[in-house]
Amino acid sequence: MRVLVVSDVHLGNGGVYDIYAGGGALPALIRREAGRDLHLVLNGDAVDFLLSDDSLGLNLDRVVRAAKAIAQHPETQAVLQAIGELLALGGQVTVGVGNHDVELAIPEVQAVLRAATGQPPEIAARMRFEEGDTPGMLTVGGVRVLYTHGNHNDAWNRVAYDTLTDRDRWPEFRHPPGSELVKNILNPLKRDYGMRFADLLKPDFHGAVMAGLAVDPSAVRVASPKEVAGLAARLVRQRLGPATFGPGDEDAVDVVGPLEDIIESAGLTEEERELLAGMLSPGPAAFSAGEPDESASQKLLKAALRAYARAHKSIAKGMAEAFFSLEPDAAEWREAKRLAAKFEADVVLLGHSHSARFYEAEGVVYANSGTWIGLMRLPDAEASSVEWMEFLRTLKANPGLDPTLGPAVPVLTRFTGIEIHDDPAGGARVELVEWRGEERLVLGAATIGARP
Repeated sequence: MRVLVVSDVHLGNGGVYDIYAGGGALPALIRREAGRDLHLVLNGDAVDFLLSDDSLGLNLDRVVRAAKAIAQHPETQAVLQAIGELLALGGQVTVGVGNHDVELAIPEVQAVLRAATGQPPEIAARMRFEEGDTPGMLTVGGVRVLYTHGNHNDAWNRVAYDTLTDRDRWPEFRHPPGSELVKNILNPLKRDYGMRFADLLKPDFHGAVMAGLAVDPSAVRVASPKEVAGLAARLVRQRLGPATFGPGDEDAVDVVGPLEDIIESAGLTEEERELLAGMLSPGPAAFSAGEPDESASQKLLKAALRAYARAHKSIAKGMAEAFFSLEPDAAEWREAKRLAAKFEADVVLLGHSHSARFYEAEGVVYANSGTWIGLMRLPDAEASSVEWMEFLRTLKANPGLDPTLGPAVPVLTRFTGIEIHDDPAGGARVELVEWRGEERLVLGAATIGARP
């Protein structure tokens, strides 16, 4: 058996919100790897139902219509047809349900995607869908491999799959707060304010929302003050509850502390605090671009941006380096070990965070398959406030990231996934791979012996 795991592809319908960046690279990869012995696992968020103007909530006609729009988009269609060719060769395909594609748990939506593979029903039926209420398990070369999307341990994006799959309970199903953030804030930032970067900066709140408010403070109007306050409060104040996957998961993880405490650590003066509060207020913009000369508004702009840069730097300290590092943070590694122990797994594969990872220790291999969307990098923790200001100025001048309009913050792509295959000497080989066209770069690898 050969296993290829990719996650967070976020195939869309071609609209203004789309973030998939793989173009023809993903269908080409599937065709290169296709064979009877290949098991392709799309480990959550393969498609994205949040990137539209549809309201949240489960309505069968609406979600089927959305699924058809996604399946008919040429880029999505190309991926699904490549999957169909893999199925026709006798390969296996498993699609895990994530938090951006909860609708994939609905049989009528599954039927739309199967039909788009271009294969007869009996072949397309081998495209399997798995809800995220339990992890999937595979055995390769006698090695136990656990895979799950990863949102089970993220209260901001945790899904009540039992409610989702029981049609009688649909009226009580509620998308998680992270989905509300996308629908009610990130999408309007792109639609109404031209901020294409809105969901490319990670993490969503510290990167995109805070930068969006710096680029255009009036963007806070995309949602009511009450809604903004409610979303922010849930993100920065709540303690995450225990992870899912059954009893015995008592560990809780703290999210970042109250926003006021983080602002406090930035060491702002009273004047800077007032400027920052004005920028984030739900009223009219606290400053405007002003004239080229040193007018009062221009001075206010510079002062506010300087205060904002200092605060943002403090809030996001170290996040750029950590996000693009292959080594997991302590919480990720703790969760990987917990899952390995609980389910007697040798390998733990996650997605969800969009950050590719690979780490081996204590008899456990942990890997995160990364993403196939574009990514933007925050300035480094050691960058000066001047560099942060320049970063924000560039975003402000060109929020659509259009190179024809002048300097733009670069969008990075790192098409990664995990390959697992039998090792000739016994056991299994696990590799985190980045594909650059037909070039295959191994970012991390480990060989694990078979269980006795």
